[in-house]
Amino acid sequence: MRTRTLAAVVLTLAIAASAGAAPRHRRPPDGYGPVDREGFLFGFSVGAGVIGPDPCADCGVAPAAEIHAGAIASWYGDVAVMLELGGLARSGLHHAFLAAAAQWWPDPYDRLWLRAGVGIGSQASDESTEAHRDAAYPTALAAVGLEVVRTDRFTIDLQLQGAATKEPHRWGRSLSLNVGFNWY
Repeated sequence: MRTRTLAAVVLTLAIAASAGAAPRHRRPPDGYGPVDREGFLFGFSVGAGVIGPDPCADCGVAPAAEIHAGAIASWYGDVAVMLELGGLARSGLHHAFLAAAAQWWPDPYDRLWLRAGVGIGSQASDESTEAHRDAAYPTALAAVGLEVVRTDRFTIDLQLQGAATKEPHRWGRSLSLNVGFNWY
């Protein structure tokens, strides 16, 4: 008897919660509103940044790029999950990563978003003779962005992205400032 009662309560709560669920945002009559984030997403970014530890102190910045694909994971359109492939490289020095990440817009009307993820990465220099230079190690990713151009299904954003790879005796890390292009 207890199991049936519990099942009935859970079923009732599930039906009531889904019946009352609705997007927390509606496009205002004046046309200003959030981007319609739903379904799949695809995007990429290009920019420049720094890689560390860097054996060449005066070599300058490294070009950076990343590509991501995923899907909106929430009813409200404020959370996305994605796979991200990216990295920085400059004259024999690179930091590359592949991560599963989640991106969150604290408020769908705002332009600010936060991204974090974990995956694998590699940071190495061609000058390095270490045996593990082409191996993949645990990597963490964090990014913050601000959408500067928005339409119904497209955004252009400025983003600051950092990645850190834990190698056996050191941390490989990178930080880049990118311009991103996203389709929802």
